[in-house]
Amino acid sequence: MPKLYSLFILALLLSACQGSKKLPSQTPEKMAFVPSQKGTVWTYRYTFHNQEKEPIEQKLELLQTEQKADGLYLDLNQAKWMLRNDSLFVRCQGRGGGEFLAPLYLPTTDSASYNTCKGDVFMQVAAKRLPPKEILGKRYEDRFSYQIGPYERVEYARGLGVTLHQYFGIGQKLETQMELIDFQLGVGED
Repeated sequence: MPKLYSLFILALLLSACQGSKKLPSQTPEKMAFVPSQKGTVWTYRYTFHNQEKEPIEQKLELLQTEQKADGLYLDLNQAKWMLRNDSLFVRCQGRGGGEFLAPLYLPTTDSASYNTCKGDVFMQVAAKRLPPKEILGKRYEDRFSYQIGPYERVEYARGLGVTLHQYFGIGQKLETQMELIDFQLGVGED
């Protein structure tokens, strides 16, 4: 009987070891820095300050993506970007006609500074983290602010994109503001 009892305990232990299941990870999946599904559309309202113009709406649409060795190239109706890891680069045109990449929006844990280009001119960017905020009915934890030179400020949310873009004139007066008013995630491949 003691021999049978020992075999029973051994069989019980073996079945417990084989039956243990790996629990799903409790770490939430990290959102992409920018949505990369074809057909994604961001709708912005442009407000013109210090001018007698009515606000206008404009759409930014992701038309095509292409995976290359150095990153995912994103062609939008008004911009050409490249996504590498958690950084968004802009494709710039040099004065000699060549194309090159410059960092546009980089996530930061605290604050950072780097250079980007606007056309063929390099500009200093001061980046810092912003507190979480609800935007278009969803809470975004990873938000960033980018001061591009003295005349441009951008707010960005991971997984959404640019949520606010302000242009300042002489004397740091707000001239134009672009605010995200609608977002539709595309159904194409990312």
